[in-house]
Amino acid sequence: MRLHSLSLTGVGPFRGRQVIDFDAVSASGLFLIEGPTGAGKTTIIDGIVFALYGSLSGAESDASRMRSHLCDPDERTEVTLEFSIGGVRHTITRNPSYERRKARGEGTTLERAAQTLRVHDDAIPDMREAKEIGIYLQQRMGLTADQFRRLVVLPQGEFDTLLRAKPRERYETVAGLIDDGFLQRVQEDLKERADEAQRLRADAATEVERILDVMRERAAEVIELPEDFAPDAVIADLGQRAAEAARAAEQTSSALQARQAEEHGARTKAEAARAASAARAALEQARVAAGPEVAALDDAGLHALTLDLVAQRTRLEPLAAWESQAEERERESMRRHARADELAGHIEAARTEAAALPERQREAEAELASARASASLAQARRSEVERIEALEATLAQGVSTSQAVEATRTSVMSAADALQAARDALQAARTAHHDLVQAQLDQRAAHLASLLVDGVECPVCGSTDHPRPAHDSSAELVSDSDVAQARETAAAAEQREKEAAASLDSARSSLATLEQQLAVIDARLSGATAESVAASLTEARLALQEAQAAEARIPSLVALVESLTAQSATSAALIESLVAEEATSRAEARAYDDAVAEETARHRAGVGEAGTATAALAALARRLDAAEALQRARSAAAGHSVDADPAAAEAALAEAVTARDQAETLHAQADAWRLRLADAHAALTSQSLDLVTARERLQAVGATTEAAVRLGALVTARSPANRRNLTLQAYAVQRRFQSVLEAASVHLERMSSGKFSFVIDEQASGRAQAGLGIDVLDTWTGQTRDPESLSGGETFYASLSLALGLADIVREESGGISLDTLFVDEGFGSLDADTLSVVLDQLDALRSRGRVVGVISHVAEMKDWVHDRIVVTPGPPGAGSTIAQPR
Repeated sequence: MRLHSLSLTGVGPFRGRQVIDFDAVSASGLFLIEGPTGAGKTTIIDGIVFALYGSLSGAESDASRMRSHLCDPDERTEVTLEFSIGGVRHTITRNPSYERRKARGEGTTLERAAQTLRVHDDAIPDMREAKEIGIYLQQRMGLTADQFRRLVVLPQGEFDTLLRAKPRERYETVAGLIDDGFLQRVQEDLKERADEAQRLRADAATEVERILDVMRERAAEVIELPEDFAPDAVIADLGQRAAEAARAAEQTSSALQARQAEEHGARTKAEAARAASAARAALEQARVAAGPEVAALDDAGLHALTLDLVAQRTRLEPLAAWESQAEERERESMRRHARADELAGHIEAARTEAAALPERQREAEAELASARASASLAQARRSEVERIEALEATLAQGVSTSQAVEATRTSVMSAADALQAARDALQAARTAHHDLVQAQLDQRAAHLASLLVDGVECPVCGSTDHPRPAHDSSAELVSDSDVAQARETAAAAEQREKEAAASLDSARSSLATLEQQLAVIDARLSGATAESVAASLTEARLALQEAQAAEARIPSLVALVESLTAQSATSAALIESLVAEEATSRAEARAYDDAVAEETARHRAGVGEAGTATAALAALARRLDAAEALQRARSAAAGHSVDADPAAAEAALAEAVTARDQAETLHAQADAWRLRLADAHAALTSQSLDLVTARERLQAVGATTEAAVRLGALVTARSPANRRNLTLQAYAVQRRFQSVLEAASVHLERMSSGKFSFVIDEQASGRAQAGLGIDVLDTWTGQTRDPESLSGGETFYASLSLALGLADIVREESGGISLDTLFVDEGFGSLDADTLSVVLDQLDALRSRGRVVGVISHVAEMKDWVHDRIVVTPGPPGAGSTIAQPR
């Protein structure tokens, strides 16, 4: 990555816009950012890191440093950085969130953070989302913000971070900067495969144990298991026990069948004894219910009595039916008398209505005459409405015409003004053309001299030499093209003057026409106003509505008069008909009542002492039921033995049921035990097949996963064969870190004049730390030293050497990034003059490899060593610092 330019506006001490051209100071490979403390040197680094990552450089920096405290609320804060990655230019612009003045009203509002990244490549559109920009730059640069600060920007107070870091921290830095993604993915893939293999092994072993546990539990339900569970022996024992249980169940089944047959015989005898006892009890109950007289009859006499009672019932049933219809006959009588009363009411209403008909007829005829009189005025009132509506339309036309007259008068005035302006312009154009022609005549000699060309004969004297051509020093020469242009301008002005005159004539003609139309409209109105016309129109429309309403009522009124006339003619006949119908209805009602009374008396005579046929029929039904019940009881008792003993039969049945229950219990227990043993034997036999399959699968899984488990343990440092206890990724990082120290030692030896070089500290151990410790070899003493023992100056150039070595390795890595620019913020003040010279020479040597180093320092001696400079100068109070690049 190479920086090209940086623009800072409203950032830190820079209130106004400041621009840095890095291309201009990078040609020598070394440039100085100088200025007094607090002027804003480190703010330049902050701007670069903020532009790329949206955050600042330095552990103590925060977002509040971006917004300049010198800015007013309406001044903006913005950073723009132009840089290249892989030869492709990029421009990114960011602003942090800050309070700005409201566009409307008082006070301030929050200006949200925004960013735009433009890739100068037609294939990639502009990006404005912070997340999208972050992902893009991370993929292109391969550096997080923290890694960028460690490799590209070495801030104040953090310059020796990588040198003094613990091995674990150094591992994270090196692993993140070097593209070890492939090895990490291989390591993770092998670990996942080993974990999956172990899971498959565990699953297979678990399945074997699960089947054994199920078999133990199933067998323990029916037998007592030995301490040493052998599935095959247990299955054989269960098979033998199941066969013995089956024979025992067969014996109990035969015994149960014998007890069931005995129970059936005893139950039959008990039921017969119960039936005989019940028949005797029913016969005695029937004798009591029938009475002594009936009970004394033999079967023939009882049969004859039953036939006589049935005959009496047949005679009484019609009489009882007549009595049950008494309420219905009463309702019919009431209905007939009510109909006669209803007809009497109709007669009275008809007579009242007939008396009122003459007066109603006279009122209807008077209303009809009034409606016809009003309807006769409808046409005249309609014509009046149409006349006033036409007058209203004329009035509206007058208003619109008057408005058109006023608008046209305005147009006439505008056209007159335009004509006058066109005439003034024409006069000015003609004057300008005349003046140019006159000036050209006055400058004729100078004009002819302007046409002379060296080597071409003069049209006046014929000479090809023109040593002193005439010229007019008072004014610029007027050419033919100037005159022609002025002539064209005058012609165009004349054309515009003609067009303006035509427009004025047209406007005046339109105005005359409209004024004539307005005069005709005023004559039609005859002084009528909008208010008077509106009032007259309302009154005329109301009158027309009244006439139209009367006209609409005439048909209904005619029909009413005709209906009343017809009612007068028919009312007398209607009354006479109703009187006759009422007399007939009353006669029929009285005849119905007489017939009902006569029939009722006849039925009562046939009932006798019972009073009603219904009561007689109920008494007869009781006697008949008792006789028939006695007949049935005698028939039932005749079919049973008189010697049956119900108590003895019930006792025998109880003994038989108890014996059968005991046999059923014994058989159920024997059969249940048989089923349990048979089920357990079948289940264990089936599970033994599953056990064989599971054991075969466990052996197969162990064989197929052996390589994956062994290799996974090796690359993750979980195998004894990994003697250095390093993961695959840690081993790769260690090997590359050795390359980093070798490259850094080249720089360190040069900066220390051959005194120091880096070596690996073998004392650091652990999966991530082994091989990542650093010692400094002092060649003058032959001893290794801890970096903590170095002086301030030695620490500075040792740290710088380590950073340069790491950057060299990153640059050389396949797929890595090119770190073309490096910033060093302070630290040079700790070097003596000779060491400073050596360090600067080493930095200057980086030019041959395309590297650029920017040094940030306020050390005055640096100006003598570094020629390309960026100077930061504090301004007066409130103005802010400025940036300059001396040439």
